[in-house]
Amino acid sequence: MQQHDFAINVTTEWNGWRSVVARLDDLRDVHWYQPLGAPWPMLHAYVSCASLAMGASTHQCDPSSAPHRIRVCVLKRHNMPSAYAEVLRRASQPALLQGTSSAHSQPRA
Repeated sequence: MQQHDFAINVTTEWNGWRSVVARLDDLRDVHWYQPLGAPWPMLHAYVSCASLAMGASTHQCDPSSAPHRIRVCVLKRHNMPSAYAEVLRRASQPALLQGTSSAHSQPRA
């Protein structure tokens, strides 16, 4: 399996129970982010709603303004170790290599 073929389980909320599958290569701007109420920073990325499985209820999609850029959470326990490791590697790259100029903080050790 090639790296871009990894299926990554993502949620729109760090504590949400509904997940949807995204392709690794569809994840953009992978970064660390600590949502309100979360105990620590977690891996997040952006994905287009058009690249998610049809019928995936990740947000209220208005077809007239689609596609939408959605922030998603990538939880370690919801993914294969090798897939999560690749998302983690992408978050560890400098922001400019990921196509974004914003800085994101790393989680505590």
